[in-house]
Amino acid sequence: MYHLDPMQALFLVLVLTVIFMVRGIKRGGKNFFDTVEDSNCELKSAKEWGYTSTYYWEMKKHDMMFRDGQWLPMYMENDLKNPYLIEQMRKKDLVLDRYNHWVFTGKTLEKLRNLKALYWQQPIKRKH
Repeated sequence: MYHLDPMQALFLVLVLTVIFMVRGIKRGGKNFFDTVEDSNCELKSAKEWGYTSTYYWEMKKHDMMFRDGQWLPMYMENDLKNPYLIEQMRKKDLVLDRYNHWVFTGKTLEKLRNLKALYWQQPIKRKH
């Protein structure tokens, strides 16, 4: 029978711990993020309207929230005639489109376009 000295046993335990942790993260990581997305009602609503989670998190970085099918400023009233609001939104790479919805422009739009995270770049999901 083979016996390990304390240093060899410690090394073996550490190696096995690292291996099982890496395997667990690989297997369980995706499920963990799915449950985080499922528990976020705002993200779920945005996905129902066709927005991707990448687009959602980018809007959150720019202090926007998704309510009733549109993106609204989080810390300001959505007064579309307020020049201060429009100026602040332009600093965040956001402008109003022809339907008076806030959309990205500039470098942020290019970044999302390259990531294929814009809603018109998503494949159409057909129900059978």
